[in-house]
Amino acid sequence: MNKTLTQFPCRARGRARGEQGQSTVEYALLLLGAAAIALVLVAWVTKTDLIGRLFDTVVGRILNQAQ
Repeated sequence: MNKTLTQFPCRARGRARGEQGQSTVEYALLLLGAAAIALVLVAWVTKTDLIGRLFDTVVGRILNQAQ
């Protein structure tokens, strides 16, 4: 029983060292996921010419209000 209690902190330290880069990996995976979503969104917007129409609408309304 006593031997088990004295070995526990060593085992816990070993597990902590194994998880040292876990948050870095999670952050990298999050960035990869965000980049993939952004690429899909950009591809969809360029195919539908949505940005061009939005820009034309905004500029047209600004020019109409200025007159």
